[in-house]
Amino acid sequence: MGKDLQTEFGRGFSWRNLYYMKLFYTTYPKLQTLSAKFKKLTWSHFVQLLTVTDENERKFYEIECEENNRSVRELSRQIDSSLYERLALSKDKL
Repeated sequence: MGKDLQTEFGRGFSWRNLYYMKLFYTTYPKLQTLSAKFKKLTWSHFVQLLTVTDENERKFYEIECEENNRSVRELSRQIDSSLYERLALSKDKL
């Protein structure tokens, strides 16, 4: 299916992009309110956020990116270094 769409509409319709589009739709079903809520996040930010399966963790990274104007690279680094878990553990120790 992706190959057919790529032929007809261009590069943005690869199998991987279609997968992320569907995952995005099921994760963020209210698109109008989402665009008003997250003005600084790009499609690349959301692709990174979709790799986070825990809803609370994903919300943490959404807020972190929006409030601190994080780049996609910085978001990826934070996810890979488990920033959410490390902060949660440090709060438990206080």
